[in-house]
Order: sequence, then structure tokens, then C-alpha cells
Amino acid sequence: MKQLKVLILFMMSIGLSLQASEYKVKGAIGVAGEHIYSVYDGVDTATKFIPMLFIQHEDFYAEGRRFGRYMYKDNCNAIGAGVSIEFTNLDRNDNEALKVMNELSGRVNANLVLNRKSEFFELLALVDRDISDRSKGWRILTQVSKPMVFDKLTIEPKLGLLWSDEKTNAYLYGVSSQKATSNYASYSPDDSFEPYVELNMRYRLTDLLGIIGAAKYKRLDDTVIDSPLVDQKEEITLRLGFVFFFKL
Repeated sequence: MKQLKVLILFMMSIGLSLQASEYKVKGAIGVAGEHIYSVYDGVDTATKFIPMLFIQHEDFYAEGRRFGRYMYKDNCNAIGAGVSIEFTNLDRNDNEALKVMNELSGRVNANLVLNRKSEFFELLALVDRDISDRSKGWRILTQVSKPMVFDKLTIEPKLGLLWSDEKTNAYLYGVSSQKATSNYASYSPDDSFEPYVELNMRYRLTDLLGIIGAAKYKRLDDTVIDSPLVDQKEEITLRLGFVFFFKL
């Protein structure tokens, strides 16, 4: 509840500052269906609809489910701080043997974002810390991408590496001694490095309406694969949705 109040106040401060700002705001708001092929043993794939917000502004940014304020910005570099909302797409209770485990919940993360743009690529570095008392873990993401615009169609391939600490992996893939069963022995994963490739697309149907889509492949680290809860070596995510463009 405390973290939710902080998030609400943070978003209100952005809204009030936008009203007082002399800069124009442009962006898009929409909803997407996200389909994840589960890595968990005996758990079905899941599709859930998630809200998404994109904002271009001199002082603030919104990128999907990540929101924040720029602390520094020029034509090539930007440093920002904010929060991100992580929805839970998987229900591990689909597997009867996993019902004794704690169910995964959505999380709120505090973020530090570094972004560099050039003629040839965009470089993103993201540090986040779970502030919702779920895992209390840290993650660091580094990513290089290249947006390519073809009239109404924008395609953006991405290549990245995600580091997760032991607390994050314990929350997602660990089995405590209290929760261990005959099917799933206790397990404490280490930190992990997981590479991924992603392809994003956006097609503008009209001045107000567009379609967005994405496909992502992530290779799991050995410490994740070795978890008794996991029966896959990779995670695949597909996303498709609609966005409405706006200017303020």
C-alpha cells in the first residue's frame, strides 16, 4: 500500500508539471495482449491485456509501463529516474504441485535510466530495484537497438543482456526449505546473465490509431534452468495491441 501511494503521488506530480509546462506533449496510449510461453513446469501459457503509455516531452518520459523524469537531456544523451510497473502474466497454480508455492504478484520498481542516441544505434542502460516488497531484488539491463522508419511502418530490432541478482531469482525460481515437496526440492539460485533478442513494430493506420507488436526471445541462465520449477531453456513473449496517438 505504501508503494502504491508513492506511485500515485509520483504520477500526480508529473500531471501537475505537465499542466504548468510550456512544452507540448505528444505520445500514445493503448492496450496490448501479451502472450508468454511459460518456463514453469506444468504451467500453461497465458495471455493478459496490459495498458501502455508512450510520451515524448522535454522533461518527462513514458515507455510502455515505465515512467519517469529526466535529470539531464540533450540531443544525444538522457538520464532519467522513475518507476516501472511489472504485471504478473503467469499463474503457477495451474500446476497442482506448485500450489504450495507462493504465487507471483505484480511489482513496482524504482528505475535509473541512461539513454544514448546516435545516427547508427540507440543504447539503453536500465538499473531497477523492486520497491513493492516482493523480491526486493536488483536488475541491470543493457540494450542496443536501431529504429527503422518506412513511411507508416516503424521496425526496431533490439539486442540486450539482463542481469538479475540472487533475490530476484529466488523470488521467481527458488524453492525455500519450508516450501519444498517431494516433487520440488529446495533450491537457491545464484545471480544470472540472460541475453535476449526482440523485434518491435508499429504501424500507423490513421493520424489517431496505430497497431503495435513485438516478439522477444530470451535465453535462460543455467542457474534458472537448474531450478526444479523450470522445464524450459528459453522464454518467448509475443505482444499485439492498439494505440491512440495524441498531442497536448
